[in-house]
Amino acid sequence: MTNVAWVKFGDYAGCKINGIAPVPKPTTLLHMERAYYLTALIEAPMYGAVQSYDGAAMSGGPLHNIAVYPKGLAQGSLFQLLRAIEVGAPESNALKQLWKAYAQLDWVVTQDGLLCNTKTGQSVEGALIRNTFTPLAGKVPTTGALWDTAAQWALAHHKVFVDPSTYAAQKNFAIGWLLSTQRTLESTFYHGIDPRQIDVSTKGLTMAEDLAMAVYHCYSVNGPAPARDDLLAALKINQRGVPFAKALIQQLAATAFGNWEKRYTRTRNAAMQSGLWPKELFTGTGAVFPVK
Repeated sequence: MTNVAWVKFGDYAGCKINGIAPVPKPTTLLHMERAYYLTALIEAPMYGAVQSYDGAAMSGGPLHNIAVYPKGLAQGSLFQLLRAIEVGAPESNALKQLWKAYAQLDWVVTQDGLLCNTKTGQSVEGALIRNTFTPLAGKVPTTGALWDTAAQWALAHHKVFVDPSTYAAQKNFAIGWLLSTQRTLESTFYHGIDPRQIDVSTKGLTMAEDLAMAVYHCYSVNGPAPARDDLLAALKINQRGVPFAKALIQQLAATAFGNWEKRYTRTRNAAMQSGLWPKELFTGTGAVFPVK
């Protein structure tokens, strides 16, 4: 039986369900497969993980796509992910059951990944989404009818993300999402080549550059704006003769944002333990991702 835990997070509280299937290590040298894997190791390394305790109403997928933003309550990218799963895994019975649960509320996810009311045609307000998935207002009690409701919604979403037929769609969406915000700036580094087509062994991307950009994507999912600024700074520093990979990771290491102080060590440990990159990139005089 799937365990649904109650978790308190600041002023909010709700559900947490651990995933049960590890995101598999890439078997190719495709750059974005490797960046996706490293990012998933930091965000949600197990397929099926969902949480609803942090004011975001619901989040799931390897990159923890959220239903609503806790501040402002605009819709997040969770529904875009669910739409991508519908396209990529239309046979998923778990998703069909979730759609039925949405339909009982007159909700539907449109082709562009927006949760809308079928009667009015308008997007569903974030406050209503949060109050529905995590009553009341993102502060779910430990027992009683409100807890039961929150747990049922968490389980319904968990079943989608743990369904093996949806794994490929989840991965493809995550990679597309990683590349969705800074295409122009990133293209400067990738020289106009689609990053999804870059193979480290054939496209002139060194292991050090592959690692640095994987780390960048891992940071960007947490803080798009500061990661963008760090990438821009690294590109400028590289023009002055400093190796790009070392410059980028140094910029990320020096940026004070959120929990990036701890994220550096967590990301470095995950990258080393993955075995995807040579050990000399982490230790010794040639390290680009050294101990901070």
